[in-house]
Amino acid sequence: MFSNLLTFAVLAFVGVRLVTGLRTSRSAQGRHTVGLIVRGLRWRHVWPVPFLLTVVIAVATLVMR
Repeated sequence: MFSNLLTFAVLAFVGVRLVTGLRTSRSAQGRHTVGLIVRGLRWRHVWPVPFLLTVVIAVATLVMR
């Protein structure tokens, strides 16, 4: 019972934070901030993603066994 209540509270908190972030990013200042972040992304930020995703999937598969 307590774990269900805690799970609901955490999910509600995450949902509120997502909606707040979405509202903020849709404002003029938020769009400016998002634009700065996107323009700042370079190849060095993106190239490890396939390797890390492969490692995460492999570890999750081993843990699930």
